[in-house]
Amino acid sequence: MTAREHTALVVPVPEAEHVLRAWRATYTEDGRAGMWSHVTLLYPFLEPQEIEANLEPLRAHLRGVEPFAFLLGDVRRFPPRVLYLAPEPDERFRALASSVWALYPDRLPYDGAFEDVVPHCTVVDVEEPGVQEAAEAAVRRHLPLRALALEAWLVELVEEGWSVRARLPFAG
Repeated sequence: MTAREHTALVVPVPEAEHVLRAWRATYTEDGRAGMWSHVTLLYPFLEPQEIEANLEPLRAHLRGVEPFAFLLGDVRRFPPRVLYLAPEPDERFRALASSVWALYPDRLPYDGAFEDVVPHCTVVDVEEPGVQEAAEAAVRRHLPLRALALEAWLVELVEEGWSVRARLPFAG
């Protein structure tokens, strides 16, 4: 794991925690390390030593973002491992992520591994037989989840797990 893989910029989705926490804590690597339900804007992000110098420009940029409502209502898959909830509409997440990527053009989302970066809130990331199906059945009972994107969090993976280094509110 590189140092940049220890940081991310995410939109927290606290409205999904009561539904996803146990699944994520058991069946995702980041959930086992304490990461909250979220939609990723940029990962990997900054080198840990770059965080302080980038906080104010990032804070100023995100202050211009209008908070927005969205639904988590559709369960989808990235075969073979990932079951996720798709935010609807996803255009605001795509625009927000693109605007952040424009500030950091050398920081390719997921290190350029995917042609199209799809906004998502991961439920499980596992190939264990039956887990995706069980998670999907359990989660569907709670859908749709109504949520508000009010801020982004700059998070860092430290020895104890994922930690919020900065809360960056959207002000519009």
